[in-house]
Amino acid sequence: MVERTGIAHADTIMLVAGTTVVLSVYAHGLSAVPWARRFARRTEDLSSSAPERLAVTEHHMRAGTGHVPR
Repeated sequence: MVERTGIAHADTIMLVAGTTVVLSVYAHGLSAVPWARRFARRTEDLSSSAPERLAVTEHHMRAGTGHVPR
């Protein structure tokens, strides 16, 4: 799309945008597990009535989403 609009430096814009997305996904992958573990450790000390400790219901997935339940 951007390539066909005649915008100056469209190739550079696409390169920067694509690189930003890839690096963002990579950074999220590196940080997600350590942050989740840290959050889990913090919630261990909370009282049983804290919102983080309340039971939740599992949402049902629509058929055909490709999601495989664990």
